[in-house]
Amino acid sequence: MADIPQEWRAYASKQAELSSRSSADATAWGLEAGLTGLLDNTATSDTVDRIVENAARRSRYAQGLLAKYVRIGDGFDGLAYMEFRSALAVIADRLPTSHVAILAASSDGKCMTGTDRTRLSRARSAARRLAA
Repeated sequence: MADIPQEWRAYASKQAELSSRSSADATAWGLEAGLTGLLDNTATSDTVDRIVENAARRSRYAQGLLAKYVRIGDGFDGLAYMEFRSALAVIADRLPTSHVAILAASSDGKCMTGTDRTRLSRARSAARRLAA
């Protein structure tokens, strides 16, 4: 039987390590990067551990940035979010300050008087016209 090259032994070892993981966490993404490096000859059996650790670190950093700056939930669409923010900026620039203030106040969920609800309705109508 032929002797298996060292790179393929490293690949089999990392593949077994990845297969034993039960979640797709930062370490799993690091192992994926190490396996990819072994396949495309950018990593050797000596450097694959460093590649795995660096990729896992980058993945943890990226997850931290996402958690800090982006609300992750069901159905998140980055393009729709950017379009929404852009439309809000245009509406806020073109609406009178009193309309913007009542729209912002309505998002707090506090009880509003009848006058405030009327002002809110008018502000929403004006915002809809601008958004269309």
